[in-house]
Amino acid sequence: MKSAPKGDNFGLIAPSSLSFRSVQRSMPSLAFLLPDPRLWPPTEQLIITPNKNYSAHDYKEFFHDINYTLGKLFSSSCSVSL
Repeated sequence: MKSAPKGDNFGLIAPSSLSFRSVQRSMPSLAFLLPDPRLWPPTEQLIITPNKNYSAHDYKEFFHDINYTLGKLFSSSCSVSL
């Protein structure tokens, strides 16, 4: 979940997580790693911030709030087959 908003350096010491963010945001396959809203209740908060909390049902709103327009497209076009 943290790749889109701030990047993930996968525990590496040298580069900051922000240095990975632009690369990770360009990978549409990351949307497949998001928790599937069909399996998570809307009451369970997955992203908790000081101003707002988000569930698996709030991806479009979350991506809008962090100004990540591609994230909205990626998450809406990806669905996991169960």
